[in-house]
Amino acid sequence: MSNGKKIEALDAFRNFSAGFGDPTKDKRLGTHYARQRVNFRAIDALCSSSAMARRLSITIPQDATRSWRKWLGDHATELEALERRLNIRSSVYHAMVEANKFGGAVLLPVYRREPDYSMPLRLSDISKGDLVALTLVPREMVTTKTINMDISSPRFYRPEIVTIDPSAGDGETPLDIHHSQLIWLDGIETSSYSRGTTGEGWDDSFIELLRPQIEALDSISANIDALVFEARMQTLKVKNLSQYFENAEFEARFTERVAAMQTLMSSLRMRIIDEEEDLTTESFNFSGLLDCHNTALQTLSAASGIPKSRLLGESATGLGDSGKSDLRNYYDLVQAKQQHELATALRPLDEIMHRSVTGEPLPVEDHIEWVKLWEPELGDHAEAALKWTQSIANLYDTGLLDPDVLSAGVSGKLEEVLGIRHDDTGDFGPIVLAEPDDKTVE
Repeated sequence: MSNGKKIEALDAFRNFSAGFGDPTKDKRLGTHYARQRVNFRAIDALCSSSAMARRLSITIPQDATRSWRKWLGDHATELEALERRLNIRSSVYHAMVEANKFGGAVLLPVYRREPDYSMPLRLSDISKGDLVALTLVPREMVTTKTINMDISSPRFYRPEIVTIDPSAGDGETPLDIHHSQLIWLDGIETSSYSRGTTGEGWDDSFIELLRPQIEALDSISANIDALVFEARMQTLKVKNLSQYFENAEFEARFTERVAAMQTLMSSLRMRIIDEEEDLTTESFNFSGLLDCHNTALQTLSAASGIPKSRLLGESATGLGDSGKSDLRNYYDLVQAKQQHELATALRPLDEIMHRSVTGEPLPVEDHIEWVKLWEPELGDHAEAALKWTQSIANLYDTGLLDPDVLSAGVSGKLEEVLGIRHDDTGDFGPIVLAEPDDKTVE
């Protein structure tokens, strides 16, 4: 109570002398976060006009589909041929870009027959040669008709039935599609409540999440660009300048004189002025602005999870490993995204493809192997091999281990450490250790 007025008090850190926690003084209490719904036109305009926004939307999809997967099993060749024929890799890439922009994307398998898309998919109806195309449906054409409210369902608060309206005013009939008929690629994961109440069952947009950082970076870049034209400014001090503008004739003569001075400077790179006039030159210092730009870029990199060197497409500078660890950590995250999120999303498609090729269900065991995104350089292999062989030689010199036991261990670790194979079978053959006085390993 203060002068008969009630002041709201919160159970938090408060310091009345400094104003912390005081609603009348602490400006932080006015900060709040509001959830924004995706505006398709705004996001599309942002990615079309901002080069950084476009790069953010395509970088992870590019890396996730750059080193593609390999099929395992007896029908791997036929399945990979089907992927190439239907351009599956490109369709998944564009769907991931769409999901980054709008919080999700859907791929529609097209069959030789005409199924009832409004009903749940029956895998037993898919026969050999049935899959003929895979179509990316633009996000703005997809609207949620019903949401799954079954709390025991894996798709709780997800779209149950969606409506695809490709007409755009052309009079075509909208198509209702059951969720099992589509291949879903999610956006940024959000809470079930937010997804079901405000997002119509869709996730958050990756670009919308980064929009404040993108706008900050673009604004700083635009201001630096504008200041480049004002980096050098000259000022000419003229005695009694205001008097020249009191008479039209004097004003015209003064304007003509200034134009002549500019002409002489352009032709001869010198300026002629009166003895009583004073010409000064001022230059703008960009050092502080560059720090602001680098800070904004670093913030955007941290928020997106993409290293700055990958965003800019250049090698990292500085001491140490020159950014190798950052890139390796990033590629490990992309690899995890492939093996978990992307593999899970494409599992229904894999089932459809396998039945379309073989007419049989997809095996329960692993059927896909993702190609590694990061491979150590030859120098890294050589350094690891040198340290490893020195350790083996030192251990052998001690005589603490039986040569046969040490030989078996060397055979088992050779491929792991050196990253190479002795032959196509992976069999290195026997490793023969020399006598201690020779100190060599054959």
